[in-house]
Amino acid sequence: LEIKMSSRLQAAASALYTNSIISNSGPLPPKVGKETTYKIFWSLANMANDADNVLVKSSLPPYINFKNVIMPADADISFDKSSNEIIWKVGRIPAGTGFLRPAIQVAFQVGLTPSQNQADTAPILLNATEVSGRDTYTYQILKAGDDPISTDLPDDPNIGFSQKKVVP
Repeated sequence: LEIKMSSRLQAAASALYTNSIISNSGPLPPKVGKETTYKIFWSLANMANDADNVLVKSSLPPYINFKNVIMPADADISFDKSSNEIIWKVGRIPAGTGFLRPAIQVAFQVGLTPSQNQADTAPILLNATEVSGRDTYTYQILKAGDDPISTDLPDDPNIGFSQKKVVP
């Protein structure tokens, strides 16, 4: 009897304004008609078996601009202006990544110029993130994901409650 256990991918998406390897600019809280930039951060982990053909996908709302600032600069990230889709071709993730060895991470910058109808809201910066890949031991398709990210910035410890919503 042989039992094969599939690995498990884990994905985390977050956004930061401060404490960023990418310098951000613009008013906090975001102000109608003025651009504020944010760093979007993706982190991947993989538990048991190597995963191959790993792909991370998301899209930007129509009011968000992709700033083409990527860290590390050689990350295989593409942006399709017609669909606002961002794709990160990760490739292979060894077993134990994010557990026994560091997580695989990438960051990119987006810009928000809020309109009047976004006043007193926390606009979405990045839609839901989807990750897929193939377990190289069981050949199963692996999937993971994370929720949309807004200007609430729960992962940025330097952002206060009054800096999250758009002001007129």
